[in-house]
Amino acid sequence: MNKNPKILFRRVVYSTAWMELIEKEVELESGEGSELFYCVAQAPYVSILAQTPDGRIPLVQQFRPCVEEYTWELPGGTLDAGETAEKAARRELLEEVGLNVLEIKYLGNFYPDTGRLQIDSHAFFAKTTAVDEAFVPEKGMTVKYVTPKTLGQMIFTGEFKPQLHLAILAVIGLHGIDLKFFDASDNHQKKTSVKESKRK
Repeated sequence: MNKNPKILFRRVVYSTAWMELIEKEVELESGEGSELFYCVAQAPYVSILAQTPDGRIPLVQQFRPCVEEYTWELPGGTLDAGETAEKAARRELLEEVGLNVLEIKYLGNFYPDTGRLQIDSHAFFAKTTAVDEAFVPEKGMTVKYVTPKTLGQMIFTGEFKPQLHLAILAVIGLHGIDLKFFDASDNHQKKTSVKESKRK
């Protein structure tokens, strides 16, 4: 197997202010000819799992024409020209939910979709200032604060389902951050229900 595929050329076939559609001619194996592949590229992206002093997590909701529905997501957005990922994360938190960052931890740079998207996606965990009750969200956006337990329930019911943001929740565990999505009573109830089902 040829372990060194060759990108023979790249060209932008469509472009907007937000994204580019790129065509690539690729030789996957030497002597076997080339194939055309297409991907969508845009500016790097940041997503932030933030937590306020009282332990709550900010979520934002807006209509996403791509999936044709309103979705709950973590705060985030694209980097401005010349902006670092951390600066963008701090800016997006302030713009979208009105929170200032007290502490921030970089979780890594991830690929949201290796088959179609040519995008760097940077993830952060941040501890923030208290909720600003006077904050007014951007037009078309709703902000709410949930406990980790409530977010866990939203995941199980399908109310929260951006795959990239679900991955961030997994990565924070690898960094030793325990948000306690479930408490001891939950585990006790689960064990009890399992025992009862076995008896039946």
